[in-house]
Amino acid sequence: MDMADVFSSHLKKVGYNPFHQILRIEFQDQSIYDYEEVPEYVYKGLMTAASHGKYHAAFIKDHYRYRRVW
Repeated sequence: MDMADVFSSHLKKVGYNPFHQILRIEFQDQSIYDYEEVPEYVYKGLMTAASHGKYHAAFIKDHYRYRRVW
C-alpha cells in the first residue's frame, strides 16, 4: 500500500486500499494502525481536511474497527 506523508502533529503517513477498504495510518510515534471497512469518501475527507488529526479523532478513531500493525 502506498503511503502519503501528511502534515500533522499526530499523523505521519496515510494509505488506503479501496478494494479492501483498509485505511492505514502511521502516527508520529511510529505506530501503524489499519482501520477496516472505511469508505473511500472518509479517506478523501481525511486527506483534504484542514487538520488531519482532528478529522481522525472526529470521524475515524472511534467509528471503525482497527488493529495495530506495528
